[in-house]
Amino acid sequence: MESKNSGKVPASDCSNAFCSTHSERPCRYVCMDVGCSQPPLCCILCIKNKHQNCDDKFIMERDTLNKRISLKNVSGAEMESFKEDIRKILQEMHAYLTQKYKKYMGESLNYLGSDTMTLSQLGSMETLKALKENCNMKMKEDNVLEISPKIDPTKKNIKEDLRSFKEDIRAIVDNFSNELNNIRFTSSDGMNLKEFEWHKNLTPVMKGSSINLKRKEGNNEMNYFMMVSKQPMKKFKFKVKITGIYSTDRFLDMGLINETRRKSCSNLVNSFGSSGNFSFCGYSQSGMSGKTLSTSSSSGFNIGMEIFLEFDSKKLHIYTADKKADLKKDLPSGKYYMFFVLYHKDASCIITRIK
Repeated sequence: MESKNSGKVPASDCSNAFCSTHSERPCRYVCMDVGCSQPPLCCILCIKNKHQNCDDKFIMERDTLNKRISLKNVSGAEMESFKEDIRKILQEMHAYLTQKYKKYMGESLNYLGSDTMTLSQLGSMETLKALKENCNMKMKEDNVLEISPKIDPTKKNIKEDLRSFKEDIRAIVDNFSNELNNIRFTSSDGMNLKEFEWHKNLTPVMKGSSINLKRKEGNNEMNYFMMVSKQPMKKFKFKVKITGIYSTDRFLDMGLINETRRKSCSNLVNSFGSSGNFSFCGYSQSGMSGKTLSTSSSSGFNIGMEIFLEFDSKKLHIYTADKKADLKKDLPSGKYYMFFVLYHKDASCIITRIK
């Protein structure tokens, strides 16, 4: 249900502001391109220098927003009810996380063992297992087994070990926090990260109803790291917008792989041109017929370019709107999985389901 407040952007929302980069110039433009990472409010210089790869249709003059943008909302009551459902799930998962951490705390303390050990404890199966796991064992010359704790709290550098232990936990918590921050509720009629699995050196993030696929921060390794659908694809149409590319090797591979190839890529690394690949990387193709953008690795995909992938369960079609790239493949019956490969750290794209 649409709310009564739906409609055009009011003119009062288009008040003057000055550019964060060029403080003397007013922000007369707004960039609404979802593939753009620059500040959306900008002056004419920023439009020319920082938004040259953005789609012109999404660059608007601020004083025309009330004509160019229409806001569609649901009723306040419906949204509040939905937010309450989300809040309950988050609270439930918070309690679940607390429970898991308390269990970890108990196991960590039990690992240290008791401060005193007696021979009478050796009759317990659990105690014997714990001693073998958590204690040092040394057979002495008189054939007597000496059992001692692995941890000696009196040693000189114990404080350094404690600090290291704390930092190890902090690093895991920070990594968990970063991973958790990538999870957002998404409706099943858009893209959903649950549909895919990916190599650890890739970082797919939901951006609206699209997936922003990029390399993991700080990873510079060059390899065919893949994101792939978990289930075989049926009919689909996707738009892929190039948001980053390596200038001397403009490689970003996309397409389908058959079931045999999928099983052989259990490590989520999919080399270009392998048997069972049907794909397009910008300047070359694998298993397809038709036109590519180039035959040179130094040309092909450019930032801002859009590529379309269509599949009707029998034929794969990969093309650009101007048909400068136009590749097709009639596929034999079988199961096919959609994939994307980012070889270089600079490569990135936004994937949007059209139908």
